[in-house]
Amino acid sequence: LLMNVLTVYAARLLPPPTFQLLANTKILCTAVAAKLIMARDLAFAQWAALVVLTVGVAIGQWQGGTSDVLDASTPFIGVLLMLLNSSLSALGGVCTEKVLKSRGSAQLSIFATNVHMAGHTLLLNGGFL
Repeated sequence: LLMNVLTVYAARLLPPPTFQLLANTKILCTAVAAKLIMARDLAFAQWAALVVLTVGVAIGQWQGGTSDVLDASTPFIGVLLMLLNSSLSALGGVCTEKVLKSRGSAQLSIFATNVHMAGHTLLLNGGFL
């Protein structure tokens, strides 16, 4: 819910190319979150591949000749909201993976794990509403 609100608000503030470029920072945020939370080590070649992938996506999104991508008129709050959104998305994915791969979840079936996680999701989202 929070990420959806942040995304809509940032989309209103930022030009579409800038919004899409910043949305692609989820790739690197997920790698950093996996490193910090799960202590997952990546080789130098893997980090380099992530950077090349992110830069490649950025170049693919960038339209030559447009100067409205991260220039001085880009709202700083919109950029911060998108970076926060990418970080929250990465943390959510990595924490979910950690829960699924924990020792306590290893004894549960996939169905039981899904029901358990859906119950927490319903409780947390219901609390925010």
